[in-house]
Amino acid sequence: QAEQPRQALLERAAALAESVAADQGDQAVDVRGAAREAQALQKQWRAAPWLPPARHRPFQKRFRRTMDAIFAARQADTEQKQAQRAEAAEQAQTVLERAAQQTARPLPEQDGATLAALAEELQAVDGASLGRGLQQQLQRLQEQLRALRKDLPRWQRWQAARDRVSGAPSGEERAEDRALAAALEALAGVDSPEHAREERMAWQLERLPKAMKSSGFTPLEEALALVDERPVGTPLEPDLASRMTTALTALEPRP
Repeated sequence: QAEQPRQALLERAAALAESVAADQGDQAVDVRGAAREAQALQKQWRAAPWLPPARHRPFQKRFRRTMDAIFAARQADTEQKQAQRAEAAEQAQTVLERAAQQTARPLPEQDGATLAALAEELQAVDGASLGRGLQQQLQRLQEQLRALRKDLPRWQRWQAARDRVSGAPSGEERAEDRALAAALEALAGVDSPEHAREERMAWQLERLPKAMKSSGFTPLEEALALVDERPVGTPLEPDLASRMTTALTALEPRP
């Protein structure tokens, strides 16, 4: 009867070892939990009734082999997780390096599809696999990408407006274009020619206060709206085109 407690412990240990060795498919095996149970069984084993050495030895060998199998499974699980973390960290480092290179480029060299793809890759990075320094870098890069994705459409609108002015066909001077040039110069804070200062002052007194009351007013947004109002392809007097281009260049959005 003194052998029964040890036999029962052996059976429990064998079932535990079988659980960590069995192929569980998609169901993860709690190897660390099994190892903790094995340690509890070891304590119970040491507290079991005494047996003469000749009768105790076979039980002890079987029990030790079973315990060794469980702890070996825990060690293998630890090494596998370490390897997975190292691989994830290496992959994350590659993504961070590419993101850092991309965010360092000026707005004219950016495109929305590349920024969106990088944002998704950064979102998929397992921050837990990174050290503190890389975690901070990941957060900074995510913030920079968000800012770039927000700024890029505005810059593209600005570029389209400038190209629309500078690429307009040459033509005769129009009163509407004189007023537009003066308005853009006022919004950009650049000097107007002496002969245009009266038109500029009139726009600042009559149109600017109303524009500033609109929701989301900024000098750039107002300038883009004014350029949008000008019919596409309408001929533009070269000197006025140069003044408009200079004013729009001064309004170029920066990250």
